[in-house]
Amino acid sequence: MMVMAGLGFLGVRRSFRQIGSVGLMVGTTTVVARSLLPSGYHIPVVLLLYCALAVLVLRVSIKTAIFACFICIFSISLGQILIASPILRMTGLPFQATISNTWLNIAFGWLGDTILLAGAIFVTVRKGVLIPVPESEEVGGVEHR
Repeated sequence: MMVMAGLGFLGVRRSFRQIGSVGLMVGTTTVVARSLLPSGYHIPVVLLLYCALAVLVLRVSIKTAIFACFICIFSISLGQILIASPILRMTGLPFQATISNTWLNIAFGWLGDTILLAGAIFVTVRKGVLIPVPESEEVGGVEHR
């Protein structure tokens, strides 16, 4: 979802195979880094890997890769603030309980990712573009080739 939504909002289209392979590597690294690095320190590692793979595998510029990362982080943060946090407050569960319980962690993680999921669906189904970049396949990108 991160790769699809982040690059899709910038108008960068790649094959599902390419996006899937990068997404699989980023997702696997997220799980491993989360278990090795406590308290959110896995996030910079995952974002650096995202940028590196976008540049090396998907052949986008470093600026586009960084911008796509920021779009993903913004979407996830917005989802956590607007969706996951209010539901957490309504349930009365303490935050530490959701972190320590695997199923609650997954459930609230997905709630926080709903805006990212909606973005991935939007760019896939509707071919929506927020800001076309030079690598964009959409007309109107800066220095469109």
